[in-house]
Amino acid sequence: MKNYARYELNLSNSEGFLMNYGAERYNELVYELFDYLERSEEDYFYFTLTAFTKDEKCVTLCNVTKDFGPISKKNLMNMVVSFNMYSAPENNAIFDGVISKCGNSYVLKVTEQCRQMQLDIGDMVRVKMERIHTADSKDNIQRLFYRKDTKPVNKEHIYVDQPEYLDKFLKDYRVKGVVSLRGIELDHMMDCVIDHEFAVRTEDGNVILVSIPYEKEGKEEYARAFADTHGLEYDYINEYSWYHRGDTKLVIFWLKGVELKKQA
Repeated sequence: MKNYARYELNLSNSEGFLMNYGAERYNELVYELFDYLERSEEDYFYFTLTAFTKDEKCVTLCNVTKDFGPISKKNLMNMVVSFNMYSAPENNAIFDGVISKCGNSYVLKVTEQCRQMQLDIGDMVRVKMERIHTADSKDNIQRLFYRKDTKPVNKEHIYVDQPEYLDKFLKDYRVKGVVSLRGIELDHMMDCVIDHEFAVRTEDGNVILVSIPYEKEGKEEYARAFADTHGLEYDYINEYSWYHRGDTKLVIFWLKGVELKKQA
């Protein structure tokens, strides 16, 4: 049987409507139906299964109405599985995910994978987590701006030959410490704008990615492109440069929508 753009099912009994569900994948539709049937105390059902093409043409795949009598729970489950569009659940799933936060807990969403594997609450699974490093990962760079750990500024770890300008920057932007770049894969194709870099945290808690690249034609366009790619704001500043002053400029990046406050 051909694949369709989406599917819908309607389930009812002699007393009326029970459930309606739609999904783009046939397997997801079957999982939802099975979950309902396993919890239902009903034994016989009326059932309509409809498919839609990409141009929204409707095709009725199955229609068990009152004219034909109800279908038993067992026969209904066998019937939907008999379509060639259904495949049995796998015992493993490999996927990429993004860790998010809910309250004080870190969360990895696995709802889709659980549905594919027909897992339920209380089922035991084995999990192996592996860090993903990608040079152009937007999420990898963005996570820098949500880090909480802050350490004192150590000028020995910063490229600087005119410290008075570094001190001016730290004071003007009310910097209270540095944030580790460990594990952050900056885009090495943007070496023209990311160079001699480190990250700092302001007194307001905002994180700034600091770069002192060598001045080249079109530099600000590169900075703008980097910011747009990774969902950041940027500033291309002439008055600061504490390393090879005259040949370099200061470029800073911070989260879009965040207002940086400078010392009055």
